[in-house]
Amino acid sequence: MEGRPVERRWGVVALLVAAVLLTGVVAVYIVNQDDEVEEVAPPPPPPPDEPGYWLVDAQGGVFASGAAQSAGDRAGEPLAAPIVDIAATPDGDGYWLAAADGGVFAYGNATAFPPPAPLPLGAPVVAVVATPTGDGYWLASADGGVFAVGDAQFFGGRAGEPLAGPVVDIAVTPDGDGYWLAAADGGVFAYGDADAFPPAVQPGESASPIVAMVAAAIPAQVDAPVHDGT
Repeated sequence: MEGRPVERRWGVVALLVAAVLLTGVVAVYIVNQDDEVEEVAPPPPPPPDEPGYWLVDAQGGVFASGAAQSAGDRAGEPLAAPIVDIAATPDGDGYWLAAADGGVFAYGNATAFPPPAPLPLGAPVVAVVATPTGDGYWLASADGGVFAVGDAQFFGGRAGEPLAGPVVDIAVTPDGDGYWLAAADGGVFAYGDADAFPPAVQPGESASPIVAMVAAAIPAQVDAPVHDGT
């Protein structure tokens, strides 16, 4: 009868393994000396993939470095206007190229959405940014026009309003419910749930025009679990 505790332990372990296989939940359990099942901390996740990036030129050529992979480009193909920006899908398996005339070219797993027709441009497109889901994007034009495609929502723009300098870029909030437009003179315009922060650049502070902006990704603070050792 001395073998029963061992048999019982292996039976419990087998049930736990089966539960993991059926549910897909990854956890680590042990059976202590009192035949009680205890959950222990799972192993740390694997390190993230090697980072990388893409460069794009005005003729639509795409150049990948690091872990980034080229999914195609417009090099050698006719363009009605130069390429001005690139935006990647969230998983990095695709991207969009945006041209100054509002044309957008999709590669990899980026969806080729039909653009708003006709695109009412008052000035050339200068930037593109993807939604957090990757199911859409925004285009921004130099006069502050904003054009939402896919699941992107329009929250406002500066088209038709006076600007001290042309809009040069757009950045989206983490939840995709707002965005900022940045102008060459350092002016920033907030829409949706984007906060209207105090100016980052005061008049005359920058020695040359502002050319780009990017939203700060601040990770959420997560409290570590506390174990009392019992």
